[in-house]
Amino acid sequence: NLFSAYAPHKTLKAMLEKYKLTDEEVLQSVNVSAEVWNGILRGKYLPSKNMIFSLALVGRLYFEDVQALLSLCGYALDNACVKDVVLSYLLQEKVFNPTMVARALTESRVENLFLK
Repeated sequence: NLFSAYAPHKTLKAMLEKYKLTDEEVLQSVNVSAEVWNGILRGKYLPSKNMIFSLALVGRLYFEDVQALLSLCGYALDNACVKDVVLSYLLQEKVFNPTMVARALTESRVENLFLK
């Protein structure tokens, strides 16, 4: 529901404020057009699981906040999915160094994130 206080786009905006992440920083770090990003922030589009993971790495979000946003968007972490396991580990251990993240994603053959 777009008007709910817990709508995904409202929660995402609150998280961006909490982590002091600006739209400009997102657009510089995440491979998404301004039009699509604005659509996500207005509730026109639901962020994909990969978009949420990308934002989590760029914004250094806490694992618990990422889980909450995933749940609001109708997603869940899947321990049978390599991508979910690797990203959960990176977030839980607060591994945000871009070189280390890139190496972990490459070694695990994790693709389709929106990281630049």
